[in-house]
Amino acid sequence: MSILELDKSLFFFINKTSANFLFDIIMPALSAKGYLLYLPYVLYIFFLGYKKTSPLNLRASILIIFIPFISFLITDWSATQMKYIIARQRPCNLLEDVRLLVSCTKSFSMPSNHAANVFSFTMASIYFVRKFIHKAWIFYLLGVASFIALSRVYVGVHYPSDILGGAIFGSFIAMSAVGLYRLFCTKVKKSNPY
Repeated sequence: MSILELDKSLFFFINKTSANFLFDIIMPALSAKGYLLYLPYVLYIFFLGYKKTSPLNLRASILIIFIPFISFLITDWSATQMKYIIARQRPCNLLEDVRLLVSCTKSFSMPSNHAANVFSFTMASIYFVRKFIHKAWIFYLLGVASFIALSRVYVGVHYPSDILGGAIFGSFIAMSAVGLYRLFCTKVKKSNPY
């Protein structure tokens, strides 16, 4: 079986074989408004910024949200540009018998912007909070990102390789943004030793 055939088989397994009443409600909602599931995390980070016994202050809390958000914006723009270069048709525009639970646009498929964006925000966030936040929050962030990405296959608008490519691309942009931030901090410290 070729990689393309495997991708198509996995698509139909997620889109049709695993279909059920509960996912038919949850997955379109995740696809459309899944980003709202990041709000508890964002509020918790700001709560830590205000809490006197916390390892964070308000400035650090804002930075911990700001860098992932910038990473998200860069990822959204660059993933859209990549789609035009790769120019892969969406499964809902190419294949027959797709269970389509949302509208199928004419835009290209690879990489999935949803997957790229949520993994970009998630991976940058995890980098900043990994040493002081409870591990449950890290699993929560990864779970939200994974289910939002998977929802795009379930609703019929992306292949599994689209979301995998998006997740890898978004994670790369996140780590690049973190690297640039660290480089900036190093340069500032060197220029101002006090």
